[in-house]
Amino acid sequence: RAPAGKLVPAMHAKAGTEILLFREYGDWGFSLSDKDRSDFIPQGGNTVSNKPGYLTFKDTFKMKWMNNIFEGDTQWELMLKMLYRDPPDPENNRTGFVTMYAYAPPGWGDDRLVHHPVFEEAYTVYGDMDYNFGKLDAGTYFFRPARVKHGHFRSGMEKGAAWIFRLDGSLINWITVEEQVISKGRALNYDPDDPIQRPLMAGIPGRSRSTGEWDLDGQ
Repeated sequence: RAPAGKLVPAMHAKAGTEILLFREYGDWGFSLSDKDRSDFIPQGGNTVSNKPGYLTFKDTFKMKWMNNIFEGDTQWELMLKMLYRDPPDPENNRTGFVTMYAYAPPGWGDDRLVHHPVFEEAYTVYGDMDYNFGKLDAGTYFFRPARVKHGHFRSGMEKGAAWIFRLDGSLINWITVEEQVISKGRALNYDPDDPIQRPLMAGIPGRSRSTGEWDLDGQ
């Protein structure tokens, strides 16, 4: 994690390595610097607070899993690894971005709906999961705005699922149970009782998943 304005030293990766890059309120690029190591500044800016931010590296294989630490009783058995949490700005009642790794074991499920006061974006690293917006396979990215209900989760029976999650603040899980989807009206040209013509379910939102290759030229 590189804070804003930080001089990032040269980094190397093996040929064929895939890089996943998230930005906070910015494009995907970097700016060239005329500074060198003698001008090295160890800190930069955070998203919402004035506290100094430092270049941060995390080896997820060496980190231990922890239980859900966020408010709201939901999604038990999900395990987390906190990668970075921006310092908050309590004077303005603002919390910074959260970056974490999450894992659902094989066959995990939760039949409740949940929504949050913050947005979620995630990239599926491993396994798969089905929920009301479709199926999240490995390599699938999604962005979900705040306060959008989602749920009825089912992770894959073989591998479970793992994601890198990004949030623009502290997560609060607001839970809905005994939910209903009701569609009422008068059929004009079909028989609503016919097993072939009757609708299965109304009001399913569009899927929040990427389809096809990334278009890096923005076309």
